[in-house]
Amino acid sequence: IKDELETTTCYTYNARFPTIHDILSSQDPGFDVSIFIQATDEILNLTRLGQHNDVAISLFSIIDSVFPSDISSASATYIQSLENSMKLIVDNLLDTGLSSNIDTENVTSQEIISELSTLSEITTNPQLITNDIVNTFIDEY
Repeated sequence: IKDELETTTCYTYNARFPTIHDILSSQDPGFDVSIFIQATDEILNLTRLGQHNDVAISLFSIIDSVFPSDISSASATYIQSLENSMKLIVDNLLDTGLSSNIDTENVTSQEIISELSTLSEITTNPQLITNDIVNTFIDEY
């Protein structure tokens, strides 16, 4: 914060922001998980995950967090929407990643490791990996 003399003053602000688990367990009637799904879709439309592996991991983390541990307790539509979001993440990542890069001469080992690590991380929850996603991996690699 700057005062009238343009002097900058720093203040400590301590805050705890709720985790996704906090929000889900709060049973807030105003909360709807579809908000996360819509936000994920918007980010996917704006981001080339092949160049932003960190965003791919963050999106996966959100979907993984809201995926129910007991599938029988969730609606089929809800599960389907999460699986569809995962498919969009994988498609975006592969469409904009190294497998789609025509100029393979300039690919660094760091880029290869980063992409493989990202693909490995986003496939850690077998309940989110559908046959469509497996087939996409086979077709691309």
